[in-house]
Amino acid sequence: HLVAGKSRSEFRVTSIEDAAFPAASFDKIVSICVLEHIPDYLSVLRECHRVLKPDGRMVFSIDSLATIRDPAIVELHRTRYKVQRYFRPAEIKADFERVGFRDVQVEHLFSSPLAADLFVAGIRRDWKYRYLEAWWLGWKIRLAEARAPARGESIFLIVSCRK
Repeated sequence: HLVAGKSRSEFRVTSIEDAAFPAASFDKIVSICVLEHIPDYLSVLRECHRVLKPDGRMVFSIDSLATIRDPAIVELHRTRYKVQRYFRPAEIKADFERVGFRDVQVEHLFSSPLAADLFVAGIRRDWKYRYLEAWWLGWKIRLAEARAPARGESIFLIVSCRK
């Protein structure tokens, strides 16, 4: 949020539970690939519910890795990036609803075979790409995703909901 050219942003390096935000203090909460790294992710969801204003919106991206068929690559990803768990659509939807969120929608992100191949290559390379290489791969994956039929599986899930 900008006020007279100044950002009203604040950065904290802490867990949401320890941040001690007042109840109903946020209109929106966005999380990108964090929940899968937290052992007690349900406590995080409960705290997000507490600090979100009524009718507030929350969007999380989370790892699924459902289209990665090589168990060794999944294990490498899990250990290298300290992943506690991978999520499936039905279970994460039920968890969000159990905490009290409503209008929970779960969408798939990166479900094409090319996305799976590029993810595996990324893990093997420890995500080290040159700028133009990453740019070109981004375009290739956009085209592949646009052409991919809905498969019900993906590398990531996008969960959106309201309080």
